[in-house]
Amino acid sequence: DTALRKHHIKRKFGNMTDEEFNKFQRDSGKDSSIDPQKFRDLANGEKGYRLEFKYPSGFFLKIALSEIEHHVDIFRNMTFVIYKSDQRYFVTSDNPVAYFVPPERIDAYTSPRSLISPYTELYFPITKNIGVFLSRRRQPEEILGANREIVDTFNYNISHHSFNFIFSPMKMNDLNKFIEKHIPYPFKFTIH
Repeated sequence: DTALRKHHIKRKFGNMTDEEFNKFQRDSGKDSSIDPQKFRDLANGEKGYRLEFKYPSGFFLKIALSEIEHHVDIFRNMTFVIYKSDQRYFVTSDNPVAYFVPPERIDAYTSPRSLISPYTELYFPITKNIGVFLSRRRQPEEILGANREIVDTFNYNISHHSFNFIFSPMKMNDLNKFIEKHIPYPFKFTIH
């Protein structure tokens, strides 16, 4: 939304003459003391000016609700399996939903981050003990116990698709190995 708004502002105001800009201000009833050149520089991103937008939470809800129907159709056609772990814990991250097409299924027609591929796998840890797996495999929708392999698969995928943070309910040796192998910058654990 921000990119599109900036593009439209740039197109609308970037090439206006001073007279056109002043007429626009008079017609819209806005403050006419704004310097047209400063506004053009702002619209074009020149001379150190940055155009930033602040969005109210209602805007997010409006956009989310308008897009939800599309995603409901996608997820309705997927099979949900809920895994419950009693001994090992699921981690989560600042990107808590990891979805992808396995590398062996990627081809010219299937992208690695496709939600509509018949091979898409989606991992979503809900709590430290409960995780949801979505796919288009023909399998019953059920609640299953999660063994070590299932929990490690969730944690591996969530960790690899994280942005800046991985949240864990406790220190884990698997996370230490992940950090040593995949994070090229200094990393620290913070316990809250």
